[in-house]
Amino acid sequence: EYSETRVINNTVTKANNYITLDKGSFNGIREGMGVIGPEGVVGIVKTVSPHFSSVLTVLHTQSKISAKLKSQNYSWEIPL
Repeated sequence: EYSETRVINNTVTKANNYITLDKGSFNGIREGMGVIGPEGVVGIVKTVSPHFSSVLTVLHTQSKISAKLKSQNYSWEIPL
């Protein structure tokens, strides 16, 4: 299940990049949700207000990606 949203603000040239989306808890967005775009993984929802949410992007210095091999029940976390 996914929810289409719009980026209303973003940074891409700083060490700690964020994206602000135009949907929040009122629209079912919760902290920890993954964010994807046409080109792949964008980041993870960090904070949520009723009508907006802030995304910690994969370009952020604290960004980590987790993965799991379903067939072998093996998981790992990759700092970017």
